[in-house]
Amino acid sequence: MTKGCVENFNTNFFKVGKFEIFAGGMGYDENNPITEENIVNRASEIDYMLDQFKIAMSKNGMVTYDIENAVRRAE
Repeated sequence: MTKGCVENFNTNFFKVGKFEIFAGGMGYDENNPITEENIVNRASEIDYMLDQFKIAMSKNGMVTYDIENAVRRAE
């Protein structure tokens, strides 16, 4: 499951990805992608990026959702 989530995250924020336009503003660097090996060490960075992404989306009139609640429901 983790591998698929990491791949999805990177795919969406890479160049030509679904959310590429938000990548720079949220601090995502495709030259330093999230991996299964570094996800734990980069948890606070990922949390910050997701917060910035949510802010950027809402500024663009897109509907955002509470990521923490979504994770709790998945558990």
